[in-house]
Amino acid sequence: MKSRTGVHLSESMSTRLTAAATRTGVTKSELIEAALDSFLESDNAAEHFAIVAGRLTELNDQIGRLGADLKMVNEAVALHARFHLAVTPSLSAAEQHMATVVGSERFDEFAAQVGRRVERGTSLLRETMNRRLVTNKNRWASHLAASADRRTNCRSSEPDRRLSDTVDGGSEPNAAVREGGSIRTFPDRTNIPLQREI
Repeated sequence: MKSRTGVHLSESMSTRLTAAATRTGVTKSELIEAALDSFLESDNAAEHFAIVAGRLTELNDQIGRLGADLKMVNEAVALHARFHLAVTPSLSAAEQHMATVVGSERFDEFAAQVGRRVERGTSLLRETMNRRLVTNKNRWASHLAASADRRTNCRSSEPDRRLSDTVDGGSEPNAAVREGGSIRTFPDRTNIPLQREI
């Protein structure tokens, strides 16, 4: 059942309505009802647009995080490749077969560990970075506490160089192959200098 409603239209709008009804083959009442339905649903459309915009923002953030993770992976792979090429000695033909067998076993274990981490959704790189961040914060807090103790006890106005070096990362383990082409001795290979960086 439909209720009867009277409306007043301008002459131009009435002409357009008549032409549209003739072109589409529907009645004027059906056209007006469809137009009113679209107009009254505009609030819901705005709400739907806001939801879609929010989802797009979330996707954009996820893509940004993926980009950052890919950069870390690229750098890690590049550094590992350079380090591996710098420290791996040439093998004789007799040693090559055994090295291939051992390498295959190690790769199987490596792939298994990667699979477990992917299933758990954990990131070794991110875990390591977070751990270093906490460690650096703790070192800085210890440095501030030590400085406060020195001021309280009036021991010395000179800064503790050992603590300062620790905060600055001076006591951090150094990479065997460093940026800039420096040459260092690889651990467990005493007095055998590394080859020049690749």
